[in-house]
Amino acid sequence: SDSTPEDVIKDIKRRRDSFLRAKRDLILPLLDDTPAVLSDSEDYVQQSIEPPQQLTNQPRGLRATLKPYQLDGLSFLTYLRRNGVGGILADEMGLGKTLQTLTLFEHVKEVEGASCSNPAPFLVVCPLSVLEIWISEISKWTPGLAAVKFHGTREQRADVKKLFVKKQGKEGCFKEDVRNTVVITCYETFMSEVLWFRKVAIWKYVVLDEGHRIKDSTSKRAQAIGKIRAEYKLILTGTPIQNNLGEVWSLLHWLFPEVFTPSSAKLFKDAFSLNEGRFDAAFSGHIKRFLNLIMLRRLKDSPQVGINLPPKQVVTLAVPLSKLQHSLYMKVLTGLDESLGEASKLTFSPDEQGWPVEEPIFDPNKPATKRKWKISDNILMELRKCSIHPWLLNDSREDSDDSGGSLLSCSGKLLALSKLIKHFVFTEKKKVVIFSCFVMALNLCEELLGSLQNGDPFEYVRLDGNTSRAWRRLSVHLFNTLPQFMVFLVSIRAGGEGLNLIGSSVVIFLDEDWNPQVMRQAESRVHRIGQTQPVQIFRLISKGTLEEQMSRRLLKKAYLSSKIIEEERIFEAGTGQDDEDGLPEIHATPPMRLIASEGLPENNLAAMDSWSFRSLLSRCAISSTTGQDLSNSSSWWKVSERMRTNIFNGKKVEKVSRFQAFPEDPPCFARAERRIGKGRLITIEGYDVTKENLRMHVPREASSPKKTKSRESGTVKSMSNETTCGVCKKFEPLACQTCPRAYHWECLQDSTKSHTSIHRFSCPHHVCFECQKRTADAGGLLFCCMRCPLAFCEDCLDWGKTEFIGRNHSFEVFGYHPHSYFYIHCPGCIGGRKRRGDEANVLTSKRYRLRK
Repeated sequence: SDSTPEDVIKDIKRRRDSFLRAKRDLILPLLDDTPAVLSDSEDYVQQSIEPPQQLTNQPRGLRATLKPYQLDGLSFLTYLRRNGVGGILADEMGLGKTLQTLTLFEHVKEVEGASCSNPAPFLVVCPLSVLEIWISEISKWTPGLAAVKFHGTREQRADVKKLFVKKQGKEGCFKEDVRNTVVITCYETFMSEVLWFRKVAIWKYVVLDEGHRIKDSTSKRAQAIGKIRAEYKLILTGTPIQNNLGEVWSLLHWLFPEVFTPSSAKLFKDAFSLNEGRFDAAFSGHIKRFLNLIMLRRLKDSPQVGINLPPKQVVTLAVPLSKLQHSLYMKVLTGLDESLGEASKLTFSPDEQGWPVEEPIFDPNKPATKRKWKISDNILMELRKCSIHPWLLNDSREDSDDSGGSLLSCSGKLLALSKLIKHFVFTEKKKVVIFSCFVMALNLCEELLGSLQNGDPFEYVRLDGNTSRAWRRLSVHLFNTLPQFMVFLVSIRAGGEGLNLIGSSVVIFLDEDWNPQVMRQAESRVHRIGQTQPVQIFRLISKGTLEEQMSRRLLKKAYLSSKIIEEERIFEAGTGQDDEDGLPEIHATPPMRLIASEGLPENNLAAMDSWSFRSLLSRCAISSTTGQDLSNSSSWWKVSERMRTNIFNGKKVEKVSRFQAFPEDPPCFARAERRIGKGRLITIEGYDVTKENLRMHVPREASSPKKTKSRESGTVKSMSNETTCGVCKKFEPLACQTCPRAYHWECLQDSTKSHTSIHRFSCPHHVCFECQKRTADAGGLLFCCMRCPLAFCEDCLDWGKTEFIGRNHSFEVFGYHPHSYFYIHCPGCIGGRKRRGDEANVLTSKRYRLRK
């Protein structure tokens, strides 16, 4: 074809304009002004739009068999493509959004490949955690498409750029045929190479996996992605609405920038506000109708999906605070210590709005005690920490001993968590996943698990923001496959996406995230396709604290999302009928009692320590109110859900300055006296010298010696080596400089010692046998066989045929405690006896020939 990529863009724009004009009645209620593309023009001739067509056959090059609902998804995406518009595929997690997208690419290749005027490739931008999944899915299901990973070092990215060198004098043409190429990159790499992505091509498709990452239209990420040139745009997300309607506008602005201009953003933001108790039901109904036009969403329990997941039960436990928690909570609110004597007594009096107000009464006969530490400015964060455990606050651990009993006696949540773990891990032998927003809280959970392993030991794994990709994959594999790993500690933000934890059926949230969709994604790590057992979910909140206010906010956010995007809908666009205000009638419930624990009996930790699991549920479980149980929509939405840090146990607490020490007779300084000693200069023998230059010089020999790295760092104070060769078992081997291994130079195959020398010997356990990557290049983790000299990185390891061991206790006797090595029995050694030197050499030769 003689048409250029610019001609293709013009044709797509013509079809898109016709489609948008035909649907202008659905769009104009969402705008403050009529854009040019929707305005009446004398020279404009309305053209007919392409109707929906149900596809009956899947692409020939697809190796998978699509389920009926997935074929419906392909029909929907091709319907949008024929009309020149992009859209949103918002299927719930686990329904195959990746497969449906690859099917669309294969469909475009087969139907339009020969006549395609734009030889540009496809582009997929995804989170780093699923980048390898995209590449493996392409090779598995659509081998006719070439997957190219744009990620890694600068040199690796430069090699990829060489594939997209353009021909001289031909706009949009490449030296190599890349029209069937899918470029996969992550959001972080995209931001570092945004100029190249903008200039290299007009992309055939730009797909944003987990597209809600551009929900903030003012972020650099959203603005950079908005400048990418593409024929079509597609958003993949299971959570298009998370916190507010402004996030919806950001997605629509990326898809249709000529329609949803920046001036229309205010309408979306003003339609819903938790802090001000504002909700525009009519406007939300307009959003819902337009989303039905360009978005397809199916749930796992939708009738057309036909997936029978086991039931899910959610239980909220309102646990009491300990005395220390109560004291520190009041200390954060008022700035007063319990040691203020009678000042810790409170009296109640109503304020102007009728709230009972707690006011401290000071006794002048009892002097105030000076505070030991200062509360930070972020009161809300300090209150959240105190609600979990007082040890999360600065220096509060100094007031308690470090024993396991003290760990539990200081926190109602940790005491309740210990009872849940004892019941499910020890009694029912079920695996448990524990989520928390705080890394320090996970540290306390580790201490708790250590104290519970006295009688019946078990193993646990952990994943947070510092976990590398290799350790992440290993942790998931160990938890799902090995019976001794019973608990998984997960940071919500780090592990809420991309994990499959169906080996467990119990989920415990130690605390809640501000975003209800993040909580839902975390639950879906366990309650997902492949789960065979009923799932029990426990949410722990501290009674009377601001965590109850957080729960009410989460409830409204989740309800907003469900009413706009989670209604059952048919593929035919724009045919759904709504009630007058877009919300159903719901039963009356007092708005301030949505998530409340007032009906529960008064509990204390001393009595709680002797409770059984059943007693814990009967005394602390509260009903989680859903949207269908709320009062009528207008009164419910008008209730402000602004976070009030001065409310404790349903009463207002008068705040006193959090930075005063409250002495009896505070000294009074004149303004001039306040600056005494504050100057940075001092005069010595007529010269002005800064105080920083007067620091005492410490001689080098008097300085403190360097500390030896701890056990966790992998380096030890002293280490000895084995006295015999690991292959022939004869004496006088070469000692490895890094680990206790020792080998004769002649006993090792040449390919296993190319990384080292005889003068500074490093054994083969410190480099991958297949790809020769060292630990630092292999994600900080190598898998070392305990029976032979071979080691593997995560990419080269045969996970299905490997026996995972973990620690090498025989090496620990030599004083070696590594953190970058995990010991295994490799597939070649599992069959029987330990592999000897000649057997290892034969295996090395075979694998070397296979690589060539």
